[in-house]
Amino acid sequence: MHSKEISPPPFWPRLVLLTALGWPVLAAALEDTPAAAESSPVPAAVATDIKALGSAEVRDAAIPKPIDIGYVARNDGVRDFFNALSVRLKKPVIVSNKAALKKVSGDFDLSKPNQTLEQLSAQLGLIWYHDGQSIYIYDASEAKNTVVSLKNTSIAKLRQFLQQAGLYDRRFPFRGSEREKVFYLSAPPVYVDLVSSTATFLDASSNERALGNLKIGVVRLQNTFVTDRSYALRGQTKTVPGIASIIEEMLENEKIGVEISTAASAKDATGMPSAGLTPALKSPLPPPLAGTTEHAAMALPTPSAGKKSRFPGMDDADENKIRVLAYPDTNSLLIKGTTEQVAFIEDLIAKLDIAKRHVELSLWIIDLQAEQLDQLGVSWNGAAGNSKFAATINSGLPTSTLDGYNFIASVKALNSDDKAKIVSRPVVLTQENTPAFFDHNRSFYVKLEGERAVQLDTVTFGTLIKVLPRFAEDGEIEMTLEIEDGNEVASVNSDGDSGAPLPKVARTNISTVARVPHGKSLLVGGYTRDEGSERIEKIPVLGDLPLVGGLFRSTVKRANNLVRVFLIEPRYNEAPRARDAGDLGDEVVGDLIERVEQGQPEQETVRDYLDRKNGN
Repeated sequence: MHSKEISPPPFWPRLVLLTALGWPVLAAALEDTPAAAESSPVPAAVATDIKALGSAEVRDAAIPKPIDIGYVARNDGVRDFFNALSVRLKKPVIVSNKAALKKVSGDFDLSKPNQTLEQLSAQLGLIWYHDGQSIYIYDASEAKNTVVSLKNTSIAKLRQFLQQAGLYDRRFPFRGSEREKVFYLSAPPVYVDLVSSTATFLDASSNERALGNLKIGVVRLQNTFVTDRSYALRGQTKTVPGIASIIEEMLENEKIGVEISTAASAKDATGMPSAGLTPALKSPLPPPLAGTTEHAAMALPTPSAGKKSRFPGMDDADENKIRVLAYPDTNSLLIKGTTEQVAFIEDLIAKLDIAKRHVELSLWIIDLQAEQLDQLGVSWNGAAGNSKFAATINSGLPTSTLDGYNFIASVKALNSDDKAKIVSRPVVLTQENTPAFFDHNRSFYVKLEGERAVQLDTVTFGTLIKVLPRFAEDGEIEMTLEIEDGNEVASVNSDGDSGAPLPKVARTNISTVARVPHGKSLLVGGYTRDEGSERIEKIPVLGDLPLVGGLFRSTVKRANNLVRVFLIEPRYNEAPRARDAGDLGDEVVGDLIERVEQGQPEQETVRDYLDRKNGN
């Protein structure tokens, strides 16, 4: 039997055959040299097994499938690129029409899709927002901004709600004051609309509570008081009505069953009310009817049957259910009624509760010698020295507007020569359409004796100035001015005997309305009064000797004709509110949270923040 030597297959057929084994097998085959192949005989059975590896099933199992993790763009549209990226993000990407106009070129690694999204957006000037379901991409010029004002909820609650829902984006923070409940937001349009809608919803849901068929609304006032504000002025009590009183007065003649009252704080353990509570607002209430409860007796009588209600959406059966309660602890109004009634009162309050501008009133009370006032060049008909002004004269009263700084400089020069005297210089900060008072007075008591009783009566005199400012056109400030100036001129006996003398008081009253241009002052007054004084001049030591000391003393009498003027300078105070510790704390905490989330230690974060504030 002859034996036939089996020679190894040539190199290239071997290379083609081993391709079925994949790249690792091919690499191993290439490492075999021809010499090694010739010296290594391959049995026929082995060759048959190698051919079997070329079948489709074995080839698919042996060859590893390549993974596509890149994207090659050649002047492709942004929308096409983000469609490919959305596969890696596993979320739909919505591109605006304006952003879709941009083109992109390059080789991109999509193994880190979030990082690719941020880098490409920064390079192409795009902004994006992710709401948890979809990613919205806009051109930077499409950014939208808005100012949101909250009434019943707070910025912190709004931010907390968005964070819990997974909708808050720290890249677009709320910039504003937590105290004022107003913030500014600049972000992609979909995020701005989302925040605005959420703020409106939370504000409304915090404002109303259902109670059967009725609604209870809570309105917190920001710019005015819910209750009346009272103050004492020379023994009289003045009252500035609050919102609750205004609503009561407006609705008391409508016969709709409105009740206005003031909430009292909780009573103590003894059942007695706490001290210092604001009394309930007065409203005409009928006496309780027989057989009714105490609560039912608090409602006003309902209108006659068949009379049409003056509130929209309210029938006769519900007309006695509206109630407005003032809660001074939080300066809020509680409203109970139907949905239409609550909305009506809320809309009315929103139009009344508006912010007021601040006015700073500087007042100078000046006494001048009559001849010195003439030398100052004050003319009540239109000029003060070299300063031109527009005069406003009411009922012949001596008033004019002038440059207050030049006038005060001249007065101070006269004051150094004892020819003028600045009696007082108060400064009051008030709001427009809010009266401001300055009262400097003296009082004495007069004994009034009757047949069977004796009492003391008070006589008060001094300087009282009342100013009510409001803003007019062209930056002018209109002031309603009332001045009462009283002084003691002599002393007389009340009953003609040698008892204690009573002062004799003279009063001067001025009432006017004037408009002051921006940067000018109002000069009021010009009335004269005589003032006498005595002064003893003597030679030291000799003037104090008994008997002969009168030879070295003399009495100098001086009579002055003084003119009293009032200079009032109104000034619009438009300076922003100073930053307090609360604002600084919020900024530090917000920056600290953001840095810690990025992995930076807390101590380093605080140190970096302080260095930036100090300019280091």
